[in-house]
Amino acid sequence: MYSKILSNSLTCVFVAVLLSACGLFMEDREEIEPCPWDPDKVGHWMTLPLTITPHQAVYRVGDTIRFSFHESVMVRDSNMKRRFDMSDFPFRPVQTMWRFEENTSNIFFPLQDLNNVVIEDRFRPERASDFRNAGHRMWAVIDQDSFLAYTDVILTAPGKYLSAWYDVYTATSEAAGGDRSYAEPIEFEGQCEGHGFLIFNTLVGDDHLSDFVPELMKLDTLFRGKILWDKARRGSGLDRGNFRTVRSGFFGFEVVE
Repeated sequence: MYSKILSNSLTCVFVAVLLSACGLFMEDREEIEPCPWDPDKVGHWMTLPLTITPHQAVYRVGDTIRFSFHESVMVRDSNMKRRFDMSDFPFRPVQTMWRFEENTSNIFFPLQDLNNVVIEDRFRPERASDFRNAGHRMWAVIDQDSFLAYTDVILTAPGKYLSAWYDVYTATSEAAGGDRSYAEPIEFEGQCEGHGFLIFNTLVGDDHLSDFVPELMKLDTLFRGKILWDKARRGSGLDRGNFRTVRSGFFGFEVVE
């Protein structure tokens, strides 16, 4: 009797598995609407321009450079190839900078000195620093239907420099305990279901990084191999990271006496 019951039970289990495999005995699942914009890849890639004024390869001690993010509230999505109204999203740009000198492996943080940077109070500047960098984060404001944030950096020492500009949201990892609640839930008209959200900051004009490869290599040691330069030679060490210079507003320049 027991063997007959066991046999019948196994038969029922086999039939249930077979029906599940055929899709005939499955729980209802909510279907994801297909994205109407026919993107090349997965995700919304909000791409924000970074302008540097004056845009030069060489400056002199005492010069002032303005780094500015000024973009319509209809932000360009480089993956969806269209613009979306992001007027409700709290963009929080971060600027950081490094200075290098010849004959030393030391890396200096120019923005650590508050006398070297001017940021208007309306951008609510905050110090942002760790063992890899020292800079400032801000809150972009909306001015005449455009997002706006900028810094004025006063160059006080000679040397070679690299700067970067990125957003708090993209740099924050929830898996590592970061907090993105200030911006979530993210909702905007035309948003595609099942697509993530990233913010890229792209430099307008030449980044000059081809002339600053040794400095990039030094910086990469500080970031433990995480910098990715799109023009790097394979095997150079700058071709393997996930901190992409082209998406983080990297800019190289030199300051002379």
